[in-house]
Amino acid sequence: MGLQHNQVGWFEIPVLDMKRAVDFYGYWKCLQKGRHVQQEKSSIGEYGFVAMLRDTEGNAIGIHSRT
Repeated sequence: MGLQHNQVGWFEIPVLDMKRAVDFYGYWKCLQKGRHVQQEKSSIGEYGFVAMLRDTEGNAIGIHSRT
């Protein structure tokens, strides 16, 4: 099976402050939202790029993009 058959359709992030979480996750590309980069954007070959960050509650989040 190829990667296209294993797409994530749902994920959960534990939060204590929903207003804070909505504010943070509504602005993925904004540097001023209090996120901390764990790993800068890096290539994963033909599958695109990944970056790792921590949100303002300390949750570790991996972000994937094709470009």
